[in-house]
Amino acid sequence: SFLGQALSMGIGGTIAFFVSWRGVFFAYAIIAAFITVLLISTSKKLSGQLTSNPNSQVLAPYAKLLGHFPSLRAYIVVVFEGIFILGSFSYLGANISHVFNFGYLAIGLIMTAFGIGAILAGRLGGKVAAKTGRRRLIAFGLLLAATADLLIATFSTNLAATIIGVFLLGLGFMFTHSTLLTLATEFAKKARGVAMSLVAFSFMVGGAIGTSIGGRFINALGYQSFFTTYGILLIVLSLIAYVAISEVSLAKEEAELAL
Repeated sequence: SFLGQALSMGIGGTIAFFVSWRGVFFAYAIIAAFITVLLISTSKKLSGQLTSNPNSQVLAPYAKLLGHFPSLRAYIVVVFEGIFILGSFSYLGANISHVFNFGYLAIGLIMTAFGIGAILAGRLGGKVAAKTGRRRLIAFGLLLAATADLLIATFSTNLAATIIGVFLLGLGFMFTHSTLLTLATEFAKKARGVAMSLVAFSFMVGGAIGTSIGGRFINALGYQSFFTTYGILLIVLSLIAYVAISEVSLAKEEAELAL
């Protein structure tokens, strides 16, 4: 998925440059439809090997996770991660277009730096977490994302600084998000799918909020003020996350919740 993320923006920019922005949606829709057919055909082959649990519940596992305060803290951090990181990411391309007047192809290639940062963090995250601890890595990732926003805001007309900022945002995002995802699934070792889906939901809801607020913010005060504000708030979130996620009590908290 990290490789796909790295390639998708460059591919999308290339399609938009040679066809149109509508062509990007058509191309990705066709690819998605093809993948859907493959998944359906594969699931039919595996259906005979799967067994259902007559006692399984739909909503109760989610309620239990959110009712468990240690795991709730992690999900709240994920929501705000989505607000500020995904909210920032949503306007990177528009900012590049506004400042440098670049076309789709150039913007897509620059945005590929985000995916490269995510790939690197995905490869290094586990090793770094083992040495520093998960809450330190979460806080560090948020600080990297804050640095990215502040770098883009402070050196707004410097192309090299912008590219580095895009890279750091991807690096910080994956350090933070992959670690939070690991933590969330450990809170629900018997229902990892529930935990993962709740992380995705929380992150995307946060992203929608951050993008919505960001659009209004940019219309009122401009891109520079937007990235500066989100960068400062990411620093605050980093400090809150470091306090909210206690490394010492993780083992105890994991044992408290059995889904």
